[in-house]
Amino acid sequence: MHDSVLERVTLRRSLGAKYLTTPAPTKEDYDEALTWAIAAPDHCRLSPARFVVIEERQKFADFFEAGALAEGADQEGAERARSKALKAPAMVAVVAKIDEHNARVPAYEQWMTVGAATSNFLAALELKGYAGKIVSGSSTRYRDAVDALCKKDEVIACWIMLGTAKPNAPGAEVRSYLRRTVNLFFLRSKQYEAVMKRFFLILLGMFMSATMLTGCGYNEIQTLDESTKAAWSEVLNQYQRRNDLIPNVVNSVKGEADFEKSTLTQVINARAKATSIQATPELMENPEAFQKFTQAQGELSSALSRLLVTVERYPDSEGQQSLPGPARAA
Repeated sequence: MHDSVLERVTLRRSLGAKYLTTPAPTKEDYDEALTWAIAAPDHCRLSPARFVVIEERQKFADFFEAGALAEGADQEGAERARSKALKAPAMVAVVAKIDEHNARVPAYEQWMTVGAATSNFLAALELKGYAGKIVSGSSTRYRDAVDALCKKDEVIACWIMLGTAKPNAPGAEVRSYLRRTVNLFFLRSKQYEAVMKRFFLILLGMFMSATMLTGCGYNEIQTLDESTKAAWSEVLNQYQRRNDLIPNVVNSVKGEADFEKSTLTQVINARAKATSIQATPELMENPEAFQKFTQAQGELSSALSRLLVTVERYPDSEGQQSLPGPARAA
């Protein structure tokens, strides 16, 4: 049942009134959908959304017609507006109350709750065999409709047109762009370069101080030493963050990028080699170990660069879509 629910939700599609027929949801169906709606994330339990089932459809058709005329529509346009209130077997208004001055929950977060509640409400009804579509636009601002539905500081967020899908309704919508919406944070090359530049400038400063100011005091040398160690610790932290995030990047491509699998293997091996060298503040005091460390990190950067080049050769692949900006750090 769990897999079935997930599949049906992910394959849902919006169906307009022309693809809807009876039966419409019952009171029991609406009650169950409301239990889904109130389960949406709601910071501080403000409950910014409520749902109103429109039963007096002819009266709202009058509201739509009058509202269209008030906005300058001709008689034909007013008739079209009127028909929108009557086409679908059922119609529900989503009414929102947003507290613009709430210090703990900003307005945008309250609107997110309204959207989540609406999505849950519609998903519950679709799982029960119904179909529908969210409609907004000028009809949500028609004065008579607003006066009939809204209390103080409330607005009509949208309408939900509901019914049962007709046999000729479009099939399930397969979404192939999911990975474009998920990004992995990864240290970008400019950030890395800035850290390394700072580190080597400090090293250069120490060298110049040691050669040109041989008579400098112990305190100055101590200060420079501490600054160098602090900069080196920052470099190590950035290397560690990169190493930690590389498995996510590889997994994003693995399974999608059937092309040139050897590139993925090179990245994995290069990371293993880089992480096998223990990065400690004392590493810079051992020239041989320091050289091995920097060489391993360079090989890893090179492998990551080859991965990006490989992915970009296939702009239509899912592997390319799964690596937007986060992996662009070598």
